[in-house]
Amino acid sequence: MMLSKNDPVRRWLEQATPEFRHLFVAGWESEAAAVVFDWVIRQPDCEKATALMAYLLSSPVFLAEHGSPEQDDASEQANYSLLTEIEKRYLTGFYQQQSVGFDPSAAFPAKIDLTEGYKDIVPVQPIPEEMFVPVAGKELIEPEGWENGMPADVYRAWTEYIESEGWKRLPD
Repeated sequence: MMLSKNDPVRRWLEQATPEFRHLFVAGWESEAAAVVFDWVIRQPDCEKATALMAYLLSSPVFLAEHGSPEQDDASEQANYSLLTEIEKRYLTGFYQQQSVGFDPSAAFPAKIDLTEGYKDIVPVQPIPEEMFVPVAGKELIEPEGWENGMPADVYRAWTEYIESEGWKRLPD
C-alpha cells in the first residue's frame, strides 16, 4: 500500500524539509506507520537520524524474534518490508544527510530508551549493532500548533480526507 497522491499528508511531506519529516516520524501516531514511513525513508534527502528513528519505532524486535512475518498478515508484511529496506539502506550508506541527531537510548524529550527490548532476547535475525548507535546532530523540537507530527491544518485536512475517502487501513 502506498500513500495516494491526493493524501494531504503526502502533499505536505513532498514539500516539507528533511527536518520537518524527522519531526513527522517522531510524532506520527497511526496504525499505518509503515505506509508513511516507507515514503519518508525512500527520499534521497532523508536524514540518517530519521531513518534510524523510523526503524526503531517500527518494532524491529519482531524481526529479531521471528525473522519473517506471517504470510497472510499484510500489516506484518508491510512492517517487515519497511524494516529490511531501512536496514539495507542504512548499512550501505544511503542516508548521507546528518544534520539532525537521534539517540536511540534517550529518544524524544521524554528520553525513552528504544534499545531496551532487545537485550533479553535470543534473536533469530540479529539487529546490527549500528542500528543502536546514536547519530550526532541537532535536536529538533516540534513547533507549537502541531498535531500527530504535522501542522494542525494538515492534520485536520488529513482526518477529513480519511473520513471522506474511507482511507484504507492495512488489511489484517
